[in-house]
Amino acid sequence: MSGVTTVTDLIGQQLNVSGVSTFSNSILIGTGATVGFGSTAYFRDNARAIFGEEDDFRIFHDGSNSYIDDKGTGELQIRTIDGAAINLIGGGSGLTDYMARFLKDGAVELYHNKVKKFETTNEGVLVS
Repeated sequence: MSGVTTVTDLIGQQLNVSGVSTFSNSILIGTGATVGFGSTAYFRDNARAIFGEEDDFRIFHDGSNSYIDDKGTGELQIRTIDGAAINLIGGGSGLTDYMARFLKDGAVELYHNKVKKFETTNEGVLVS
């Protein structure tokens, strides 16, 4: 047998698949289940990674733009383990085309047309 063609019930069991696997329908991972990837999971344009009991958090790419779509009732938080800077990059291709930067010490920088226009410091606010 070269692959699995139909699986109707794996409750309480484990399915190990090696090589390239293609799924033509949605994949539902049960509560408490763990999924591991050896290296990479690929999603085609308009395919979505959907999270939450109400399907209220989605990450996807439509072929031109990339989206993080949060329709939940709580906050969308972007966090780092060590509190390093979080840089939100604008539409440009350069690594310094920032729209906003949130720094470890609590400082915030806002940019317009690649020029810093607003910055918080330990003394207050700088506006240019």
